[in-house]
Order: sequence, then C-alpha cells, then structure tokens
Amino acid sequence: MSKTRYVIDELSWRNAYHIAGRAASTFYTASESDSPCAGFHIAITPTHSLAALNGGNSFSQHKLVASIEGGCLNERFPLASQQAGLVTLPANNETYLRNIETSIVNSLVGPLAEAKYVALRDDEVFNANLVYLGALKFYNGDAAMRAVDEYLDSFAYDVKECRKKSADLFLAAYSFVNSNPRWEAISQLADFIHQQKQGAISYQAIAAILEVHYMAPVSEVSPVSVRASQR
Repeated sequence: MSKTRYVIDELSWRNAYHIAGRAASTFYTASESDSPCAGFHIAITPTHSLAALNGGNSFSQHKLVASIEGGCLNERFPLASQQAGLVTLPANNETYLRNIETSIVNSLVGPLAEAKYVALRDDEVFNANLVYLGALKFYNGDAAMRAVDEYLDSFAYDVKECRKKSADLFLAAYSFVNSNPRWEAISQLADFIHQQKQGAISYQAIAAILEVHYMAPVSEVSPVSVRASQR
C-alpha cells in the first residue's frame, strides 16, 4: 500500500501541550521558590521530521516544532565532581538538590501533559497507574526519563531508595498535570502556542497567560475534560 504524505503548516497539538506543560511547571515553581529558572522563552522553528499516523499507513509532516530555550531548563544539571559513582555536593547542598529535583519534575510535566492531552482526545482514562514513568517514552519523554536515571545514579541510592525517589518525582509532576487550575493554564498556553507561526514567544507573553491561574491551588484535581478530546 502506498503511503501518502500530508504537509501540515502548523505545530502538532501534542508538541504544543508538551511544551506548554513544561513551561507552566517551570513558571509556577520559579514563582513559588528561589529557583533560578525564570527568563526562558519558547522558540518555534521549522522541522523536516515525519510523524507516522494511522498505524504507519500515512505520514504527517508538521512544518513547525516548538521548544523551550533559556533559563535553567536543561534536563542535565552539572553535578559536582564525581568519583566512584558518588557526588561531592556544594556547601548549599539542600538548595542545590532541590533545584535539580525541581528541574527534573518540570521536565516530567512535559510528556505527562502530552499524555493527558492524548488520553482526553481519544476519550481514554488518564491516571498514574496507566501512565507510569516508563510509559513517558511514548510521549517524547526520553530525555526526562534519562534525567531521573542520571540523578539517582549520581547519588548512589540503593534500589529501595531509587524506587521511592523516582516515584516521588513522577507523582509530583503527575499531581501538577492533574490539578484542574494547572491543566486549564496548560491548555490555554497550548492553545496560544499552537496558533503561533515561526518565531519566539517571550517570557512576558508566557507569564501573561499563566499568571491568571497563579493563585489557584495545585491540589485541586481535575475531572475528565472534553476540551482536548474535541480536537
């Protein structure tokens, strides 16, 4: 069977939700703590990558892709000197570790937001049992999963501690995505990102959208929404 290529002159919704989730998490955590991760922007650039659709029978090429630049948004933090798998921490190690874990949680929110969008779009259930840490590879979460592994390996946690720490990081990201006001903020930012053409979205523009939801409690869990499922 021949394959048909469809050229779409816009961002994919999955990409928009992924970037919106990570941007929202980074913005809120920077606003609520002494995290130095503010000041980023969203870049929208051309891409030539192909995305398979419909079981591989056809292909879609989205001409644009969004990514986050600036701030301290790298999945990999420069850990201090390592010897024999152990890390020598700086004097302010509690702040140092907190910033690393905050950055990891922010990176996990991206693929989780993408996963939730897909679940709602397909009228499927979204919960922490179905979308677990290892499943994030299906939602462009390889870099975030790698960050978790490298962090745990660097500090030589035993197996039990590793499982608990990785679960804690994952659940922190999941709780953010599953908060009703936070999901509404992610959805509004995703809408805005999806409408943009090639160029950059400034931190000020991102903040203007997200600040509307800033005071809402994170603990408020969202009901199943039809917003994404209609796309």
